[in-house]
Amino acid sequence: MAVVGRTPREKATLIVVGVSLAIILEFAVLQTVTSGLSQRTPVEANPVPRLYTVTFIEGTICYPPIHPMMWGVALGGVTKTQPPNVTLSQIETNSHTDDKFNATTITFSVPPGEYAFTLFPSFMYLASADGSVIGGQTGLLTVSDMNITIHMAGLVPCT
Repeated sequence: MAVVGRTPREKATLIVVGVSLAIILEFAVLQTVTSGLSQRTPVEANPVPRLYTVTFIEGTICYPPIHPMMWGVALGGVTKTQPPNVTLSQIETNSHTDDKFNATTITFSVPPGEYAFTLFPSFMYLASADGSVIGGQTGLLTVSDMNITIHMAGLVPCT
């Protein structure tokens, strides 16, 4: 469609039609791109639950805090001992060792939830920071939005 040899009115009409078609085409392209973006389903990432620390502290009046006692904690199906190389059977039958070791804490990293726990040996109990009894050998612990520290004690001499 040549514009040469056309009247000025025809030329103006062709220019208006061409510009109008360009605008319509641009609008259609933008609509397609925009609607395509809005119809995309965002990829839902599997959020990794935040882990909180649950620390069991075996209290003692001994100084320095060197313990001849082997001990352990079972929390939510996971058992940890101090020292790490002993079994619960060894802890229950012989709760003292000749080796002195600085093993005042056992720490777990867990997501929020409710967890049953058991202290070993069987004479361990929950204690306040000053050593007074506040609970027994077993319990239920709820982890929600903060780290937790649990004090525990046993009838252990400082030798």
